[in-house]
Amino acid sequence: MRAQLEREVRGHQEAARADLRWLISDSTPLVTALYSVELFDDASLLPEALAHQRGYDLTLLLEADLPWVADGIQRDGPAVRAGFHARLVATLHAHRVAYVPVGGDEGERLAGALAAARQAYNLRTR
Repeated sequence: MRAQLEREVRGHQEAARADLRWLISDSTPLVTALYSVELFDDASLLPEALAHQRGYDLTLLLEADLPWVADGIQRDGPAVRAGFHARLVATLHAHRVAYVPVGGDEGERLAGALAAARQAYNLRTR
C-alpha cells in the first residue's frame, strides 16, 4: 500500500508539472487494504486507506456484471470476485465513502464513467 501511495504522489506531481488537473488510478489503497483483510485477516491498513479514499474527487466502482476472466494475478474465480466486491461495497457503505457504480458492457461502462467524471468536474469547477 505504501508503494501505491508513493506512486500516486508522484503521479500528482507529474500531472501538476504538465498542468493536468486529474489523475486517474485503476485501483486505490483501499483495495490493497481489503485484500490484506481477506488474505491475511489484517485490518491494520484500513484506517489510512479509508482516509485516503475520502480525498478523491470521484470514486468509480465497477460492477461485477461481466463474465469473470482470469488475470493471472488475483481473483481466483467468480465466487472470490463476488465476495470481494461485496466486501468492498459493504466497506464503502459502512464508512460513508461516496462512489458511482459503473456497469454494463464496455460501451455502457465507458459512457457511465465519462458521465460521472463530467459531473464531478463540473461540480469541482463551479
